[in-house]
Amino acid sequence: NALNADVQISTVEEKLTTSNIEQLLSPFKPNIIVDTTDNPETRFLIGDYTREKSIPHVYAAAVKFDCSMSSFNIVPGKACFRCLFAVPPPQ
Repeated sequence: NALNADVQISTVEEKLTTSNIEQLLSPFKPNIIVDTTDNPETRFLIGDYTREKSIPHVYAAAVKFDCSMSSFNIVPGKACFRCLFAVPPPQ
């Protein structure tokens, strides 16, 4: 906030599911969703939600010293999370 007082960060400390994602996220009317979750089920859920709502989606992951970061839905109708990862990996 010291750098940009107009930025508001909201957190949700509850497990996201297909039945509650709309209820938990829509009240915030997010301009962007930054996904730093640590399980594929939630990553795909967020990816599908952001695609459906045309919300930019930033995905970041780290395992030991390997890190990945990508952005999706920046241009509506173009690259989405499922474009890169078509199906979730086995549990």
